[in-house]
Amino acid sequence: KFAVGGQAPIQRSKSTEFFSARIRPRERRRPLDMEAAAAQTLVSVSTDHRPTVREACDAIRKALETSTRSKGMAVELFPFGSTISGFAVEEDCDVDLNCNCEPHPDDMHLRPEKHMKATVKRARDALTAHGGATKMVAILSARVPILKFNLSVDSRTAVPVDMCFNNLNGCRNSELLRRLASAEPRFRPLAMFVKLWAKRRGLVDSPGHFFSSYALVLLVARFLQQRNVLPKGANFRTLAGQVAEFSPTA
Repeated sequence: KFAVGGQAPIQRSKSTEFFSARIRPRERRRPLDMEAAAAQTLVSVSTDHRPTVREACDAIRKALETSTRSKGMAVELFPFGSTISGFAVEEDCDVDLNCNCEPHPDDMHLRPEKHMKATVKRARDALTAHGGATKMVAILSARVPILKFNLSVDSRTAVPVDMCFNNLNGCRNSELLRRLASAEPRFRPLAMFVKLWAKRRGLVDSPGHFFSSYALVLLVARFLQQRNVLPKGANFRTLAGQVAEFSPTA
């Protein structure tokens, strides 16, 4: 303690010194500490899955183009989901693909309503025989047929793949999230934290089917809309209308 201008030094009680030196600095640092911890958590759970997606697409495209069962079908593969929209957390992210294709020439004699099932069966056989697909499950009775399988690629082993056919809704949903994240930088990290919290508690993408990851991200978007952070009302309808016309490029 020092005297200033001939005045007597200011006396501080022990309790005052403790409050000033211990409590206040800690309170001032707390938001920064929380922000740093949050950033570190996001970095630890964020992974660039695009190389894995590219490798999976290349392997699937090669199998469909070389197999005698599917050769002759014009095929375009469009990835979607959290691996594309940028909302993926941790390592166990499925590769979601939409396969746009025309019926095989040998199936043109079938009735139109049977074209899709015949196409999916040909893709199933080609991927199993030439693509290295394992644990293949073909859901043919769904409104949008789906192939679920594991695929070995260079960067990872047994990558889970969900492949639907001639349905761009998934691509448009991912585009909607991507545009909302571009409009508000806080949307993506908040949604990732909520997804991580729910994922580690078995609330999303679990056998209980509580929520899909996409539904959970939409809830976060709605939360931010109610606080005038994300577009809503007429602005959101305009954005949704633009996304409805969105068509991905191969």
